[in-house]
Amino acid sequence: QAMSAGAWPMWNPYLLCGSILAANMQAAPYDAVQLLGMLLPHPQALTFMAAFTFFLAAFFTFAFVRALGCSEGAALIAAAGYAFCAILAFFIGWPLGRVWTFLPLILLGVRLVVRETNLRAAVLLTLALVLTIFAGHPESILHLVFVGSIYGVYELFVTKRWRAIRLATVCGVIALGLTAISLMPFFSVAPHTMEYRVRHEQYATAPFDIPPELVLGR
Repeated sequence: QAMSAGAWPMWNPYLLCGSILAANMQAAPYDAVQLLGMLLPHPQALTFMAAFTFFLAAFFTFAFVRALGCSEGAALIAAAGYAFCAILAFFIGWPLGRVWTFLPLILLGVRLVVRETNLRAAVLLTLALVLTIFAGHPESILHLVFVGSIYGVYELFVTKRWRAIRLATVCGVIALGLTAISLMPFFSVAPHTMEYRVRHEQYATAPFDIPPELVLGR
């Protein structure tokens, strides 16, 4: 409604006494799949977004597995396995599920940046990071970036192409700049929320009761 009126999606007046949109990451007002879904009536939009999320997860997984050198059959099996895994199937209607759609795309981008270190690889990795951030689940964004970084370290040790670190850093900086319209309002608002207070004052100071040997075993 805001966009059709030529305004930024800053505020939802219909939820409780009003709710923020642009500064609420999980509202994901800039998510590409959600924006496409807005072209349809609401019931059809929900179906489209779910189906398209499954498709993207399968497509990106297929592309990544093929880049690893596997056959088309193996890539199809991997695509089906990831597209319908628990994190996607259970959270298909939430931003949590949409963010994890882009994990194989990030891994593909990381691999190409390390092994090719060219403009095509840089564009792909930057696009993957932008789509991930706009998808709107901060914790999952952190998880995906962490997994992608670990995979990048592995690729660096395998290939010894250390100059790829510079290009990957540039991709990350550009992605942060392109998504600042979403990230900066979120970082501004987050410290004033009850969620932040609970995590900062209770979780952060609570003892971690799980013994280290159990963590290591798992």
